[in-house]
Amino acid sequence: MDTPTARALIAILWLAGQQPECLPLLSATCACSGRGGTFTPAAARRELGSPARLAQFRRLTALGLLERSHRGSSVNRRLYYRMPHRDAVKRALVTLGPTLAALPASPLSSEVAS
Repeated sequence: MDTPTARALIAILWLAGQQPECLPLLSATCACSGRGGTFTPAAARRELGSPARLAQFRRLTALGLLERSHRGSSVNRRLYYRMPHRDAVKRALVTLGPTLAALPASPLSSEVAS
């Protein structure tokens, strides 16, 4: 079963176990991508309501959940992202919602928070 939904489920489960601090950003990017397809990291940060590091966007890109869409013009030099399989990611987040809430916090994420 190699579908976008299955790949999204696997990526999100890995993310929940290894870097759970990226999950709120994933939800925010899912919401941003529904408003027009492409979005900037600043728009996702506004949706999230807190700062997100660029490394978190890179992690979501490496997992195939996001992809870099394009750079802005030479004047604004903005980076744009898009979520290629938004419906699959949204389904996976809804399906895994109770499971993700029940997972214990990663010891690494508590060290970063303190």
